[in-house]
Amino acid sequence: GAEATVVLADDAAVRALNRAYRGRDKPTNVLSFALTEGDGPPPVDGAPVLLGDVMLAYETVAAESKTLGKPPADHLYHLVIHGVLHLLGYDHDTPDRADAMEGLETALLARAGIADPYADAAGDDDPGGPAARPPDPASPRNPAAGRATSTAPPPGAADHPDRER
Repeated sequence: GAEATVVLADDAAVRALNRAYRGRDKPTNVLSFALTEGDGPPPVDGAPVLLGDVMLAYETVAAESKTLGKPPADHLYHLVIHGVLHLLGYDHDTPDRADAMEGLETALLARAGIADPYADAAGDDDPGGPAARPPDPASPRNPAAGRATSTAPPPGAADHPDRER
């Protein structure tokens, strides 16, 4: 098995992490801190693999869901999936990898009965096209780069929430 920690924090906490680990002094909707990156102790037989942490900024997520016209729970669910996929090694740093990640997100959301979050941004379901609605901030294709990005803290970083466990 595997474990991940999901934290719903305020914008100030996520902003501080974003500044410390990404050099961006602003809140973001989701940050992922993979514990499987870099050097670490070997896994213990029978123990779950510790994937890492997914940090979500409550105020940012709530504002985005309102702007996008999506139920907050659906947007939150999407961002948790997005963050966990980063913990599993997925990324959207190239078009092919973005396609793979977006496809997996959409498939997982569909299994939960949640509409494709990228359909509106692509103009697929909206006769007004992409200009009628803002792009989903979690989209691997969102021009506001860095809104949903995998970020691993340096090994042994004392201010990472799970490093002291």
